[in-house]
Amino acid sequence: MAMAPGLGQQGLVSRVEISVACRKLADMDLTSKSDPMCVLMMCPPGTRNYREQDRTEMLKDTLNPDFQHKFVVDFHFEEHQKVMFCLYDIDSHSTQLSDHDFLGQFESTIGELVSRRRVEAPLAKSPRRDSTIIITCIELQHCKEILQMQLCGSQLDKKDFLGKSDPYFEVSKPLSPVVDSSSSELLRAQWTLVYRSAVVRKNLNPTWQPTQLKLSQMCNGNKSIILRWDCIDWNKRMKHSHIGTFYASVADILREYENSNSRVVPSLRHPVRPHEFLSDNPSRDAVGPGQPVRQAILCTIDNHGRYNHGFLRD
Repeated sequence: MAMAPGLGQQGLVSRVEISVACRKLADMDLTSKSDPMCVLMMCPPGTRNYREQDRTEMLKDTLNPDFQHKFVVDFHFEEHQKVMFCLYDIDSHSTQLSDHDFLGQFESTIGELVSRRRVEAPLAKSPRRDSTIIITCIELQHCKEILQMQLCGSQLDKKDFLGKSDPYFEVSKPLSPVVDSSSSELLRAQWTLVYRSAVVRKNLNPTWQPTQLKLSQMCNGNKSIILRWDCIDWNKRMKHSHIGTFYASVADILREYENSNSRVVPSLRHPVRPHEFLSDNPSRDAVGPGQPVRQAILCTIDNHGRYNHGFLRD
């Protein structure tokens, strides 16, 4: 009998990626909003006691966090793997969870998360009754490629009344793969955060730091999956302001240099102001030891939603 994809001779095992977001967390701070962090707890086989496995980053001043850090775990098909997600408001630099305010918890199994793919449920033991947790679970495909990219923006919208915008960008992937950027599925898609950049303070022409992303986590190794690219103005006290959105796959960006014409990219409610995107990508696994093929594509997006490109090679 043929073996299912992702399963090896060692047993029925698959690697999965778990993303966590929360809505309407309790506000535990008097002068600002909570600074939440999520902790993954798991029960080792044959035991009843939870042990800490991993933690997300701490997000400042938000009751509706979308955590960037992913929990990557092995899913054993024949085991009952109990998991618990615990939320804390981080009040100090202490690594002891007992030193921080508890915001709620949610218990499940890896098997249930894999089968449902997206779970939205109330947080148990939360100081606020309507707090919820949103968990997405995606099986990862084996892919060694890494996307190395650096993004910069030009003439971004000025969203702050007394100063310049404080922009950052996010990359999100759909829970169910979408490969057609003109499809109405994009508007119905449920998105999970892949990457969030640092904030560049008071700058309408920002250059963000270079970053590396595994294609297995960015698009499950499928370069044709449409990704959502958002540019956002960070605000300390108020809700962050949306600057612009466009949709493009890794393949779209890599393929653009081969075409001499620009392509219209659909945007959401706001026009996309001029941006420049530079991606430096190992386009396939190394052709020899330490010899990956590297590409660099420079794209410029104008306020009509088009992007032009230039092609560079190392």
